[in-house]
Amino acid sequence: MECNRDFATAERLGIEFGEDFRLLHDLGWDESDSRKVVELTVQREDLIEVLARLRREAEGGLTDSEEERRSKERDEEIPQGFRFVRNTCDELLAKLDPRRGESA
Repeated sequence: MECNRDFATAERLGIEFGEDFRLLHDLGWDESDSRKVVELTVQREDLIEVLARLRREAEGGLTDSEEERRSKERDEEIPQGFRFVRNTCDELLAKLDPRRGESA
């Protein structure tokens, strides 16, 4: 078994994974959760990083070639979901860090 030993990438992915799960934990996993407001425990800087990363990933989903999109999706819900994530991240980034929100 070959080991890549890309420790820098492993560390970055571990940090990103932890940030993502912390946000998911704050937002809640339970489908029957009826809260109208959630309290976020994620640090502001970490939240900005998570939102910027999610926005980039959603934008990437929108910029795939038509052939790539067709192979990945069965209906129009996927691109709509990417647009929703991108737009939501834009709004939140503009509120949290106006300079980043404008450039996103």
